[in-house]
Amino acid sequence: MKAKSLFNADKHLSQLVLNYITLSLCYEIINIPDSVFYFLNQTLDVSIEKNDSIQMAFAYQNLCRKSIEMNLYDDAETYIMKSYELDSLLNNPKGLASDFFWLGMLYTKTTVYAKTGHFLKKSIRILEADDFNDSFYATVLHLDYVYLADAYIESAERDGLSRFADSCLYYLQKSDGYFLKHGHYANYMKDRYAYVKYLMFYKKYNEALNVLLDLEQYQSGNDLRRDYHMYLTMVYEKLGNYREAFNQQRKQFQYAMEYVNDSALTAFTNFKTGQAIKQKNIEQQQTEQIYTAQRHRMMVVILSLLVVLLLISLQVVFIYRMLKIKRKANLVLSRKNYQLDQQKNEIQAQRDELNNVHNAVVDSVRYSERIQRAVIPTDEFIKSLFPQSFVYYRPRDIVSGDFYYVAKCGKYNVFVVADCTGHGIPGGFLSMLGISSLKEFLVSETDAANPGVILDQMREFFKETLGSTNNPGMPVYDGMDIIICCFDFEKMEVVYAAANHKAYIIRNGEVVKLMGDKMPVGRYFIEKEHFDTFTEPLQKGDMVYLCSDGIQDQIGGADSEHSLGKKLMTSNFVSILTELSTLNLDEQAVKIDDIITQWRKGFDQVDDITLVGIKI
Repeated sequence: MKAKSLFNADKHLSQLVLNYITLSLCYEIINIPDSVFYFLNQTLDVSIEKNDSIQMAFAYQNLCRKSIEMNLYDDAETYIMKSYELDSLLNNPKGLASDFFWLGMLYTKTTVYAKTGHFLKKSIRILEADDFNDSFYATVLHLDYVYLADAYIESAERDGLSRFADSCLYYLQKSDGYFLKHGHYANYMKDRYAYVKYLMFYKKYNEALNVLLDLEQYQSGNDLRRDYHMYLTMVYEKLGNYREAFNQQRKQFQYAMEYVNDSALTAFTNFKTGQAIKQKNIEQQQTEQIYTAQRHRMMVVILSLLVVLLLISLQVVFIYRMLKIKRKANLVLSRKNYQLDQQKNEIQAQRDELNNVHNAVVDSVRYSERIQRAVIPTDEFIKSLFPQSFVYYRPRDIVSGDFYYVAKCGKYNVFVVADCTGHGIPGGFLSMLGISSLKEFLVSETDAANPGVILDQMREFFKETLGSTNNPGMPVYDGMDIIICCFDFEKMEVVYAAANHKAYIIRNGEVVKLMGDKMPVGRYFIEKEHFDTFTEPLQKGDMVYLCSDGIQDQIGGADSEHSLGKKLMTSNFVSILTELSTLNLDEQAVKIDDIITQWRKGFDQVDDITLVGIKI
């Protein structure tokens, strides 16, 4: 506080901000929320006086964090939206990554997991795209992974969809023991609890129990122990060990009460100890007075008898109370077992109902697949324009977020490959928008000669189509990565434009990369005004490959060092294409399928896959 007065006197505003932040942390440690909010607001006031927008955004983020801790969710949303507005105006990627993280945390607390995943993915995209060399943002990135994994497994438990559980495992693999390595045990617990819920979703209860037992060494503090015994309770219930489940639930309740009442119990214990000492001194004085006054041997005998009788009485009372507690515990356990049986029956009924709902949803999705397949070009049409070609197309779910498109525009034979945001039904919706826009904008020879202009038109179409939102301050950033290749076989060249995409030409064992603009079709944080159009010469015998990033992102190759698998990676993928480029096209497609299957070795497909090969 003395430092605060000195900074005021000398007008050292930067040091004053630091002092306010330090004071807020001190009051947070001793749990005085009013003072925490006071000094955080003082930090905000000084930042406004300095006209320091970055510091203002940081102050709003801290006010949001404290509001979330105190369950003041409306206030938290107000604070973080103000921070988001400032960071957006400043084009501050660090600040935006933190804003999206706290928005994800806010919607995690309110169990709106769809919005949780939306904002945490935004934070991840920013932090993975830029190397900040900052341990703070590295921690934020790995927290994004953990909380997104937790949101996916909560959604999987709610909807019964295994693809959500698989997404949970994918993001836990990206966390890759970061918090244990750096000694962040509380965050490491959150990571492992999400993995336990993943194992329980697939009914791997014994594996889940082993994971929890390995975590015993990291428990410290009543709040961590409370959560630890809560998860043990759930696993033992699933294993049918209801006695141990009841024992773990009793420990959970014990640590929960200790967490809430530690301060009160300490004060009460100190008070009782003082009273006991005071009472003991009084009794000692009385005994000395009786001994001095009477000095009679008989009194000593009587007092001894009284003490013996008192001890016997206390022992009888203690035994009686223990028997009473035991009878009560047995009665509670009996009722608990009955309730568990009832809950088990209810869960089985709910499971049957969920299976019926799941089957109905799958039928609807399969019909959606028929619609999507109907708008994708047929093999006969592709062969009519590209006689020497193959298409390897494998959706992750029934409906795909990848699509391909073929057209004849004057002298140009056009092939398009796109990867929309997401997979499944959301990605399918975006793919239909993409195909519709291509049919509108890619018609004439003039259109095909300027594919960059087509991408500009598609971007405006997506912004306008996806611009309808209930919250104007939170625009939709969904879109697609796409490459448009327009082949002119008279001039032996390809005219192309790419949005966050690339293609490869393999010529005599050498690889030529067709690179485009590093921005998607849709809203983006940093956009160029126009997409560029490029031209690349072709030679007879060239192999041209167009692809999404599905093959490169497949998880597999598990070994002792990477027990949870690793990505195939782009460099390995290009090496595979180079090796296969001399084979005939049908044999290339078969080899690609064999290589992907062998790489995954039992891991589930994590993304839609599209690969097109064209021989010139």
